[in-house]
Amino acid sequence: MAMGRKTVRRSAIITLAVMLIFWSDPPDNLLRGSLEQYARERLSRAQKLARLGIEHDLYIGYDAHCFIINPQANLFHRKSKLNELEWKFRVMSVRKPPPLQVATQAVITEVLKNPAQTNGPSYIKDTLKDKGLAIPRYVV
Repeated sequence: MAMGRKTVRRSAIITLAVMLIFWSDPPDNLLRGSLEQYARERLSRAQKLARLGIEHDLYIGYDAHCFIINPQANLFHRKSKLNELEWKFRVMSVRKPPPLQVATQAVITEVLKNPAQTNGPSYIKDTLKDKGLAIPRYVV
């Protein structure tokens, strides 16, 4: 027996309603861990948005249909939600460095660990980033 258009439309509306009722954001601790991991991996904004969609089924920064049809489309019509989440969880970023005294002391500590001074600024910056301290290049 073939289903009519009204039946298909009703079932789609019911399915959508059920999805909206039971849909929820991932827990804060999972989301925080993922955003911090993305910062450590130095992912771009588009990569962060894609990974949030894949790993947490959270599509906040772009329309999934637009992404599938045209990858060259503007994917950032709601990018402020990602910024809000990163601000809420205090995700580290080079653009939000710690106070200069803290950053300078961390750099000095890393330099003193290598008396031959064979480690360059990139190594020091990466080591500090792995420890959770993102600092800009001009500080190193």
